[in-house]
Formats: sequence, structure tokens, C-alpha cells
Amino acid sequence: MEKTISELYGRIPFTEKKFFIELYGKNLIITGGNGSGKTRILENIYKQLSLSLDNPDHTSKKYHLNRISEYRNQLPSHPKGSDAQKYVLSLIETYKGYIKDIENIQINTKDRPSKIILSKTIKPLLRYYTADRKSAIQKPDAVLSLGTLKDDEFNKSFDSNAGEQFENFLVSNKTYQSHLIAIENNHEAAHKIKIWFDKIQEDLQSLFEDKKLKLVFNLQEQRFYIQQPEKEKFTLQSLSSGQSAIMSIYADLVMKVQFQNTKPEDLRGIVFIDEIDAHLHVSIQKKIFNFLKESFPSVQFIITTHSPFVIMSVNDTVIYDLSKLEYVSDVSLFSYESVLEGVFDVLPVSLVLEEKIKKLASLILDKNFNISVVNSLIQQIKPMENKLDSESQYYLLQAELEVAKRG
Repeated sequence: MEKTISELYGRIPFTEKKFFIELYGKNLIITGGNGSGKTRILENIYKQLSLSLDNPDHTSKKYHLNRISEYRNQLPSHPKGSDAQKYVLSLIETYKGYIKDIENIQINTKDRPSKIILSKTIKPLLRYYTADRKSAIQKPDAVLSLGTLKDDEFNKSFDSNAGEQFENFLVSNKTYQSHLIAIENNHEAAHKIKIWFDKIQEDLQSLFEDKKLKLVFNLQEQRFYIQQPEKEKFTLQSLSSGQSAIMSIYADLVMKVQFQNTKPEDLRGIVFIDEIDAHLHVSIQKKIFNFLKESFPSVQFIITTHSPFVIMSVNDTVIYDLSKLEYVSDVSLFSYESVLEGVFDVLPVSLVLEEKIKKLASLILDKNFNISVVNSLIQQIKPMENKLDSESQYYLLQAELEVAKRG
């Protein structure tokens, strides 16, 4: 599947708010406050596209109206209350639901799914990763041939999680590498596999933020471990929540590349990621989106996020705020504080400091305020003066003036 989505427009679920997003073939970041509808919109887009892979007419409202009309015409031929009638009624409701989805969100595409030509090695890539994603990498029980792994994946649906076979593929590839050296004496082919393993290790070093991380193969156990200095080695099944969230995406896309006998830069499709920042340390939030779009440049990523660090990490990406129903300009050169306040309407100060400012503002309204309490608050807030917004700076200055008056 090519980068297909060029425009999105419609209504935010359960509201009358309308949005219009032009993607220009670029990646899209959807932001906005809690309850703004980010996840529902993401799910709706994915649902419509996935159904249109099987039926290109799915995005046509007219098609569904015709189907409803056909089923309504069938109702008189079924006894009232019969299972057959109930089944037809359920189909009518299903198609009504499809129409509601289409009315909520319209999707304009560059290339319709019907133009995709499937072959033995090429399948449409359309993936949705939920906010509570976890990797599901299977522990190898036996060494499977590379051909078996590829055939098994091809027989699965387009939205299957190929990442489940990540370690099985690693073990099979390592076994094949040894075979090339020991049996076929083909060091050139074996070296290509080594380069591939080196790249996987480099990616893990970047994603796990440890340049000394090693991906170690245990020959006796026929499995892989992640080894880091001064830490106990661990398996791909015992990752932390942040590591698991990352690997659920990375392992899946890497396997999609391998099973289609293509290159990472040639993998094409659309990938949806809800709350890409979920479970991730701030330092990883700053790099995860760039890492994915640079690793798989022909994939169109459509993500949601609450994180200013994700928004600041990219350029040449469309950013749309669902709360304000407007585009967010390129903020990659802005400070964290500016993005936090300008995009998210959040003061770039801690909640504790914010409460102290509110308390100070309240106290100085009383002519008989306790001067020692106010003076104590001033001393606590003063070191952060250059981080305050103009209103907070005003309250601080007023408090200082009131204290000075009382001398």
C-alpha cells in the first residue's frame, strides 16, 4: 500500500465540532486534550481502511445504502421473529454503523486499496498499535526454517502481528548463518547476515539508550538475550513496559520487511500508533517518532500523542490539534516551555510552584496578610522567576511591593 491518505475531514465523535486535515502525503501527529477524540478518530480511520482492503466500495455511502435497501426487501420473506429475520436485521444495523462511520470521517486517498497487487511476497501494510500495546515475542520452541516462517506469515491476515516471530526469525537466521559457513563455505552470504544482526543490535542500542548493549545468542538454549553492562541479562519476553511498548512496533515492522523480502526503505503502507509516548521515558519520547520514520521512510505514520517532546522532535510532519481544531506550526526549534504553554495550554512550571503562586495571589488580596508567610512564599518562588508567565510575574512583583511597603 502506498502512502494513501491525503485528506481527512469530518466530525469529532459525540460532538458537532468539525475538522479538516490536509496531509499532503506526509506523516500526521494528532494532539489535543484528554477526551478530544484522538483515539476514536484513529480507530475509525483504521476500521474504514481495513474493511476497504477487502471491499474497495466500503468507503462509499451509496454502496451501504443500496445494501440496506436490498436487505430490507428481504425482510418480508422471513417469518417475524425468526432467526433468519434477526440475522437480516443485524446486517442492516451493521451497514447503518458503516454509514455513521463514513459520516463522521471522510478519507481521501491517493491510491485506492483496489489498485494494490498482491503477490507471494507483497502484502498491504496496515497496522494499528493501541496505547496499551505490549510486545508478544514468542519464545522459540524449535528451530524453524526461514521458508516456513515466511509461508506462515503470508497465510495470516494483513494486520497480523509479525513481531511474534521476531526471536524465531533471529534463531533461524543465526542457524542459517552457521550453516553457510560450516557446510557451504559461503562466507559472503554469511557476512550479509552478520551485517543484518549488527543493524538490529544498533537499533536496540538506540531504542534502549545504551551503546554498549549486546544482542547475545545462547547456542545451548537456542535463544537470544539482551546483555547490558552491570545488569543481569534478560530475554525478549521479560522487557520493561517501555521496552515492550517499543518492541511491539519495531519487531513487527522489521519482520514485515523480512517476510516480504524487501528493504526497510521500501516497506510501504499506513501505520497508526495511539499515544506513541505511552510508557516511554522522556529521552525516548524525543527520538521514537524520528527513529520510526527514518527507519521506514515509505510508511505513512499517523499517531496521537500528549507529549510536547514528540511534537518538538520532528519537522516536515503535519501536526493537528483536535482541541483547538487547528494546525500546529513547526515547533522543532522552540523550547520545551514554549511548546508546553503554546500548544498544550499548560504552564511550564510544576504543580507545586503553581499552587504557591495561587496562594501568594490570594494572600496579598487581604490587607492584613501575614507578612512572614508571604515573604516565605516570595523566597520560594523568586528563583523560578524567569520561568513564570507574565501574570505570575505580576503577582510576585505585587507581593514584593506589598512587603516593601510594610518595611
